[in-house]
This record gives sequence, C-alpha cells and structure tokens, in this order.
Amino acid sequence: MEPPVDRVPGRYAVAVINVVEWTRLAPWRVARSRLGHGQTVIVKWAGPHVAGGRTDGWRLRTEVAALRFLSEDLGVLLAPRVLAEDLPAGWIVLEDLAPRTALDELLRRDGAGPHLARLTAFARARGELGALTAGRAEPYYRRRHARAGRPRRRPAWAGRGGALGRAAASRGARGPGLRRGLAGGGPDAGGAG
Repeated sequence: MEPPVDRVPGRYAVAVINVVEWTRLAPWRVARSRLGHGQTVIVKWAGPHVAGGRTDGWRLRTEVAALRFLSEDLGVLLAPRVLAEDLPAGWIVLEDLAPRTALDELLRRDGAGPHLARLTAFARARGELGALTAGRAEPYYRRRHARAGRPRRRPAWAGRGGALGRAAASRGARGPGLRRGLAGGGPDAGGAG
C-alpha cells in the first residue's frame, strides 16, 4: 500500500508518512521503520566520517545511483527500491526486504550443508547481476556523477594497458554496488530467505 500524497498547489507532491515505530540497526546509520499503514521501510542517513571532518554522504549518493541504475535502467528486481531520498539532507528511504536472516550469519551458525539451496540462489543472483551489468558501467557512472552534481570523468584505469589497467578493470567488472545492490548494504547484506 502506498502512503497518501498531499499536493501543494503549484509546487510538488509530498508523501505523508506516519512512522509508528523506529528501530535502529546498530552499528550502522540504519533504522527499520514501521509506517502507520503497516509497511516497513529502511531509513539510512549520513553522518560524520569515521576519520572525522567530513560526512559520508557520498555513500548514500553512490547507493541511490546503484539501486536506481539496477531498478530503473536495467529493470533488475534483486535490490530494494529507493522510495524517497533527500541527498542534501543526508537520508534515503528504501524498500524493506525483510524479514530475512543474513546468509553469512546462517553459514557461520550452521555451516554450508543445511543452506545449499540458499547458497545456490545467492550464486545464481550474483551471476545474473554480473551478466546484466556487464558492459554497462558508463550509464551507471553517468547516473552517479549526475547525482553528485559534477560531470562524468573516465575512471583512472580507463585506457591503461598492462597489469595495472587489467587489475583495475577487473575490480570495476564486479559491477557497481553489487554488495549493496543485493541487500541494501544493511544488516541483511547477502541475505537469503
């Protein structure tokens, strides 16, 4: 169910959201919120960088760009949808993919044997994601840099030959936001369930 929308004449639509429960998912800057109509969402916010002095808002911009790239540009349904964002204010609201238990938690607790189906599903999802994003770095980077308000620059490794260029290219080939893309980068990263 979508939240009701109030229209401000001549301006913009504003979603009216009644948050009735807020649970911080420490140690991250993430909370699971239950809305008045029963839906749960994930709220993420930026804060001081661990090194101090600057905020980690670039992480939110990168995550929003990656999630929108997957859902809007490629039509991939493996990742949570971005429901709302205010990047200058430093927060985003994502679709909640829970309830689920993180796959890595299950593997540490029980070993691989009981979770072969989940491991297979995870491997299949990673393969599909890799296949869908292969050769699609340019649209992702355009989206990401547009959100940052600066023009797209070629990656430092682009056009380089030799081992350095190949090593950097292979790091980039893992796909934009893969880890975050599968589970929103929160406590359910790599989740299955």
